[in-house]
Order: sequence, then structure tokens, then C-alpha cells
Amino acid sequence: METLITILIIFVIIEFLEARWQKSDNLNQVLLKNYALYKQYGLPSYLLANISFFYTLAIVFSLNNFTFWINMIVVLKFIDISMKLYLFQKIDKDGKDAILNFFPENLSMQSGFIYINTITYSLSMLFALFL
Repeated sequence: METLITILIIFVIIEFLEARWQKSDNLNQVLLKNYALYKQYGLPSYLLANISFFYTLAIVFSLNNFTFWINMIVVLKFIDISMKLYLFQKIDKDGKDAILNFFPENLSMQSGFIYINTITYSLSMLFALFL
């Protein structure tokens, strides 16, 4: 039980830090911040910046936990990373204006909006570990 609580606390901290480095005023800035990391340091570093995906995979296999909730986290994180990598390819091909085809130019976000992932994934992990 203490191990599961520790795993959950570490997961929440990782999710918070991941949301914190991506925080921006609008969605385009979030994508451009991710793109800058990807271009400056390369794919391996970008994937390591999304460490919660790999931490979740480690939890899945170390605890042999394949419940709906933890699978949902893995699938959503995989789709999130894949979608961003797809957008990065579009930006490489068409320039930074390519993201305007997907999102409005000034799609502003409230200051706490970026932390919705932290809350959602943490609650899902809570259900996965304790239900």
C-alpha cells in the first residue's frame, strides 16, 4: 500500500513538472515550445521530456497492471506525443504557420488550463492503482 502511494505521488510530481515546462499563454505557444525543444535537442531528448509516458509504462509492467484506467493513460499519452510529432513534421515541411491550419492563431488558455492533464491523469492513476 505504501509503495502504491509512493508511485502515485511520484506520478503526480512528474505530471506537474511536465505541465509546468509546457505552460504558455496560448496553444500555439505550447506547440512552439515543444517544437523548439524537439529541434534544439532532438527526438530522444523530446521523448525524455515526456517522461510520464515512460514512467506509466514502467508502472504497467512492474505491477503487471493492465486495467482500463492505466491503459487509457498510456493510449492518451501515446496519441498526444504522436500528434505533436506529426505537427512537428508539418512545421518542418510548411513552416511555423502550418499549426494555424490546425488551431486558431490566438487560442488563449486560462492560467490553470495546462494543469488539467495533471488532474485527469493523476485521478486515472489513482483509480488504476487502488480500484
